[in-house]
Amino acid sequence: MEKEQAFNLIKRRSLFSIIPRDLSMEILNACEIETAPGHANQFAQRSQDLYILVFGTVELLKDGQVEDNLIQGRSFELETLFTRQNSWRYTWQTKTEVTYFKIDFNIFYKL
Repeated sequence: MEKEQAFNLIKRRSLFSIIPRDLSMEILNACEIETAPGHANQFAQRSQDLYILVFGTVELLKDGQVEDNLIQGRSFELETLFTRQNSWRYTWQTKTEVTYFKIDFNIFYKL
């Protein structure tokens, strides 16, 4: 799937809905689109990357209990990135194969 096509699917349900179009395009040009298989645990290592779900379903688990289900357009642990925590608060488990944007979060500090 191309980035622009994925962006158009989620723009009204995601962080992109509050960002001006020109800045959204800058972010889109700098990001990657990736996939992970169904039933993968913690497929993203802690980093300075923001993940936004394009397709699929992801559960956020804490102490083995489901805390939240992410759907199309939702960001993974945005609060964790903004507060600059050293580790993710949840374990991520894909329920289906997923496609997501991977965005270097440092770009938001430059905007």
